[in-house]
Amino acid sequence: MDRKAVSLYLLGALSGAIAMFTIQGQELNRLYLVSAKSNIIIEDLKAENARLYVQLHNPSQTLIETIRVECTVAGGNERVAEAGSKYAKEQLAFLIGRELDVLLRHPEIPEQILNGQLFTADGRNYRLRVQLVVLGETLYVRIRANPIP
Repeated sequence: MDRKAVSLYLLGALSGAIAMFTIQGQELNRLYLVSAKSNIIIEDLKAENARLYVQLHNPSQTLIETIRVECTVAGGNERVAEAGSKYAKEQLAFLIGRELDVLLRHPEIPEQILNGQLFTADGRNYRLRVQLVVLGETLYVRIRANPIP
């Protein structure tokens, strides 16, 4: 064999090895993302399992099961209202699965968490103001989003 054939053979082998490593790296990245998503789902299921266990063994306790947020905005911009509702739900999400007694003893918690909070939607900043809180298995909160000049 001459040098040219050997060098082409080595170049081909090197290119093949690089291609294999690239494909394996992409597959490892995909598997990492699947694993991360699975871990999040597992943690959510563990939290729900713990909540259901408490509910099963203490049926007299009422738990907060869902949160409903209604947001109004000057001008009726639906996208901003939806973003405000989503932001408020994220801020209050830790209350899901908690005993309602916590909020009955301290009904100001949702208002203290949300009042004055800032969020950005459609390239503008908005400040939240709580208008109404209704306590129950479904925590209902009505907020108003005011644009910040």
